[in-house]
Amino acid sequence: MKNLDEKKADRFRFLNKVYELSEGNRHNSVNMFEIGKMLGLTQDESQHITDYLEGEGLIEYHTIGGGILITHYGIVQVEEALSHPEKPTQYFPPINIIQVGQMFQSQVQQASEGGQQTLTITGAATSEIHALLAELKSAIGSMKLDLQTQKDLAGEITTIEGQMQTSKPKKSIIKESLTSLRTILEQSGAALLAAKVLPLISGLG
Repeated sequence: MKNLDEKKADRFRFLNKVYELSEGNRHNSVNMFEIGKMLGLTQDESQHITDYLEGEGLIEYHTIGGGILITHYGIVQVEEALSHPEKPTQYFPPINIIQVGQMFQSQVQQASEGGQQTLTITGAATSEIHALLAELKSAIGSMKLDLQTQKDLAGEITTIEGQMQTSKPKKSIIKESLTSLRTILEQSGAALLAAKVLPLISGLG
């Protein structure tokens, strides 16, 4: 039987996956059992987690057969956790603790003043970052942005692409540029694109 910390970690991983697949949109339905399968959970575990999250107002049932929706409150809780990964929230432990042992393309560095981290990015992580950058470059022209905002977006994209081309990309630089991209997109009203950036930031630890 899982202890309380493991249950809380599973709940966050589950809600975060709902957030990712729904693109942070409370009107986009996802299937609880498919999410559980992605996370390696049994159907019973998925049902228990869903019942808990629904009881706390973080998600709501939508259709027979496992369709669920993330609520506005659920979106707020996920984004709060992702924005401050070192801090626990009302419902979840710190993300940097959740990711230990299950970390993907990420590193932990503590008590190392002036230290710099490099990261080998391969496979799915590389594809996801390149796909996001391609989508952003394609969307810039249709977003009706002022010239300076277009330049700011292009500059952050160029920075990330430059790091991705090196043999030892610096995680801190990529993460900082992704965070800047998210802020610019949110301020420009591109909430769906901003939501796609968050999981990449979280994945870098």
